[in-house]
Parts: sequence; structure tokens; C-alpha cells
Amino acid sequence: MKTRQEITENLGQFIGTEEYYIYKTIGGECLLTDGSKYLCLAAECHWLIDVIISHRNNCRNQEMIFINLAVNDEEHSAEFTIGNGNGKILSSQQIPFTDFPLEKVKLYGQYNHDEKLVIFLPSEY
Repeated sequence: MKTRQEITENLGQFIGTEEYYIYKTIGGECLLTDGSKYLCLAAECHWLIDVIISHRNNCRNQEMIFINLAVNDEEHSAEFTIGNGNGKILSSQQIPFTDFPLEKVKLYGQYNHDEKLVIFLPSEY
């Protein structure tokens, strides 16, 4: 796992994406951009994509979703939320334990023309 500083610095370099990557899990599949794939690999957080996929039915009718993970470093826990961008929380989950290296992360999600959820960094929008 890369350090917090390395990940943060590298995440800022993703603007747009050159390729989409299929991510499959028991709960379904989605597409990752270059930036969201980097986050999964560098922070070793494929579990976060699994959580997003498990909550996707709660927000399927949204044009765009706003995904947040806020980590409590002292308790090694986190709060996961998906919002609609206007302050309404569509889905949430308490994560009782995590070793996620960042204090927080924001991701966006949007369904493409094939009805697949695409997960990307805000800088890739």
C-alpha cells in the first residue's frame, strides 16, 4: 500500500480517463476509470468498490451520485455515504474497521448508455 502522501499527490494527476476497466464482484459489476482504478490499487481498497456496488440500487434513478468515505483515524472506522449532490443522502453504511490510508475520499458515479455504473474521481469529470 502506498503512503497517504503518495496517493494524494498521484490522485491529483488524473484528469479525464483514457480507458475504462470492468470491475466484477458477486454483487454485480461497474466500470472504473484510470483514476478510480489507481485508487483501488494504491490504497488496496477494492472493498470500497464492492460497497458502492452493493448500494447502487438505492440510487439507480439518479443522474449522478456523489460517493464519500470519511475515515475516523482514531477508531479505524469510516462512514460511507452516497448523496444526490443536493444534500440528500441516498444510502449510507458504517464501516466498523478499515485501514484505508486517506482521511477521506470523494468519488462520483454515473450510469453510461449501457446502464453500467461508471465510478470516477471528481477531477475526471
